[in-house]
Amino acid sequence: MIFDSHAHLISSDQVKYPPAPLRGVLAPGEFDDPMTAEKLIALMDKAGVKIACAVQRGQVYGYHNDYILDSAKKYPERFRSVVVLNSSDETTPAKLKELVETHGASGVRFVSPSFPSGATDWLTTDEAHNSMKAAADLGIAICIHVLHVQRDVVNPLLRGLADKFKEATFVIDHVAGAHP
Repeated sequence: MIFDSHAHLISSDQVKYPPAPLRGVLAPGEFDDPMTAEKLIALMDKAGVKIACAVQRGQVYGYHNDYILDSAKKYPERFRSVVVLNSSDETTPAKLKELVETHGASGVRFVSPSFPSGATDWLTTDEAHNSMKAAADLGIAICIHVLHVQRDVVNPLLRGLADKFKEATFVIDHVAGAHP
């Protein structure tokens, strides 16, 4: 079986799924040719891909995970959803529990809310650790989004997180920010 571990979905319906980028502004062209669930399924079929992780685009939707959750609900045989939440928000453990138990989220992606800065509070605070413990307790993967400009600051923290949360499954997005 071929599995796509990291597919981003963008709805063509900006009224039902309005943009809410973490940085406050959208990059030019984000909606020029959106990768809708249906478009991705057609491409998956052409390539022989059976299932994909629909990973929330924080740069487009921020912490509003509705489109990937709705897509995974509509096409449960094709998608698993990986939501983006604010790891430093004290309400995240409860939100995460609801998204897993009620909406079937399969994983959570934590990103630096101020990316591409090197601030590490999204990985080091007690609130962030509570969010990671909640994900581990729920048995879902924790994706850590690392941009190349953050690599030198964030990568040393990843080993400590894996040691602290031995029961957790960590996925490092973008090979820890590797760029050619």
